[in-house]
Amino acid sequence: MDICLDAAFADGTATLEPIEFGTAMSLIIGEDIYSIGTAFDINLRNSITKGIISGIDREVYGDYKLIQSDFAANPGFSGGPLIDSEGKVVGMISFKYKENKSEGNNQPT
Repeated sequence: MDICLDAAFADGTATLEPIEFGTAMSLIIGEDIYSIGTAFDINLRNSITKGIISGIDREVYGDYKLIQSDFAANPGFSGGPLIDSEGKVVGMISFKYKENKSEGNNQPT
């Protein structure tokens, strides 16, 4: 636990604002994208990685439309938010496609 953060909430000086949702339709190939997760181990929680959007509406086996990016999709990031350069959630980190060694395929919001 973060003692300073806990103390700030206890005395009422900290507030939480909900994150806004964006849309994958607003993404541009080449735009910065961020992911948040727990890389490999709980001791590495709240890790953030940065990458770029390298594809939109990508299909894998014709089943899903995905956002493709080049950030490091480490174990523990699945289910975390994919955040655009405006700080809005635009997708959910879903998997690392290993067959062709591509990384960062994400489901749009």
